Amino acid sequence: MTSNIGQIRAALYRGLGSVGEADRLLCYVLGHPRSHLYSRPEKPVTAAHERQLLQLLEQRCSGVPTAYLTGYHEFFSLRFKISRATWIPRPETEMLVEYVLQHAEPDASVLELGTGSGAAAVAVARHRPDVKLTATDIDSDALNVAEDNACTHKTDNVEFIRSDWYEALRERQIFDMIITNPPYVGEQDADLDPAVAAHEPKTALFAGSEGLDCLRIIIRHAPARLRHGGVIAVEHGCRQGQAVAAMMTRAGLTDVRHLKDAAELPRVCTARKEVLPQSCS
Repeated sequence: MTSNIGQIRAALYRGLGSVGEADRLLCYVLGHPRSHLYSRPEKPVTAAHERQLLQLLEQRCSGVPTAYLTGYHEFFSLRFKISRATWIPRPETEMLVEYVLQHAEPDASVLELGTGSGAAAVAVARHRPDVKLTATDIDSDALNVAEDNACTHKTDNVEFIRSDWYEALRERQIFDMIITNPPYVGEQDADLDPAVAAHEPKTALFAGSEGLDCLRIIIRHAPARLRHGGVIAVEHGCRQGQAVAAMMTRAGLTDVRHLKDAAELPRVCTARKEVLPQSCS
């Protein structure tokens, strides 16, 4: 007997415990918008589609993230292509996007380090076509995904560069803003979801025993890549705030502040390169 959308949806929900995830898998396999699931629950599902959905359910229950099963993820109300080469964007990273949208002056130059899927850079570019962005990543496969996302969202104000942090940038190239969501997980971090460690790229997760290795490099060299008065905003772990703030101060950056997430935990640290004093005329 052929199952219908409502029955399959109920079975997926029982297996996943999440209506949202059940609907994402259904929409992906059936090629319908979510509204179709509600308006046509009696519509039959082919045997081939049912088998595909049960296979996806099995993979999801084994820990494979939904974004890797469907090949896309929603971020900042936009749909982004995702691959096994890219870290899946988290809600905390939307704080970086919001920071740029709120603080970037017209025609500002913004550098994103470790762009991954390009979600943050493309989201900024989509909402602020007046801003010029440069986005780097060391992984060429990730950059291919990022470029596809920029093309999908018709953003032509982002330049993607294969680079190990600042390494491939032009000599003396400086920016008004630097943003980054680098690897910041410690190698022995007990809080890390085992499914994340098993399926997401380790180069996008781990950064030494304390998770601070990449942050140290980025912050140490930031002043050389910022205009006077320019700002840097870095995402970090919820228990790394004090350490990151200390790095900012040691690098000679000023006006160090923390942005907190929905749980009131510090997740983004911002700082400024000192403004040169005006000379007397």
